[in-house]
Parts: sequence; C-alpha cells; structure tokens
Amino acid sequence: MAAIDVTEGWTGRIDLQLQADGTAYDLTGLEVAFVARTPCGEESIFTTSGAQFEQVDSTCGIVGFTPTTSDLTVDASPYVIQVRVTSGTAKVYFPNGAGDLWTIHAQ
Repeated sequence: MAAIDVTEGWTGRIDLQLQADGTAYDLTGLEVAFVARTPCGEESIFTTSGAQFEQVDSTCGIVGFTPTTSDLTVDASPYVIQVRVTSGTAKVYFPNGAGDLWTIHAQ
C-alpha cells in the first residue's frame, strides 16, 4: 500500500501507473474505474466515461484522476484508493489488497 498526501482543493490531474508483477498492465479494451472509499465506508466511483477519470496511456497502464475541489476533503480523509479493471465478468483491483491511502491536508 502506498501513502499519498494531497492538499484539499487540488484540481490537477493525478496520474497512476497500474502494474502487475512489476510490468505495466495493458488496459486496451478494458473497463476501468477509480474507486475512493472514506473511513466511514462511503464509496465514490469515477469511470472513464466521465470527465474526471481517464486512460492516459492504455498500453502503459497509465490512468489519471482529476478531482474537483469537493472530491477530496479533509473531513472525509483518509481515502482508500483502488483502480478497478473489468474484462467481461472478471474484475481485478490495483493495488490488490488494502488499496492506497490518500491523506488530504488543509490548504
């Protein structure tokens, strides 16, 4: 699990590279979603059909999340972040396991 610090109100794109066994995971043709969970269990899911989450480079497994000012707040921090990849009925999560911990800090 990686720990990431983000300042509340951040609206720049945050890129993540998905890897399996140290190799970039090819996302070509797969459904990809960004999943953020709060400590209280609230879940926000952003898909690539929306404006905030995109596949930046599918073959290199790079995705980008661009939060609005209200997506990542100090009050709901820390978030557990995973990227869900779906192929047919099969789903895998990056990272596998607990997820990345994103702590949001006041400006």
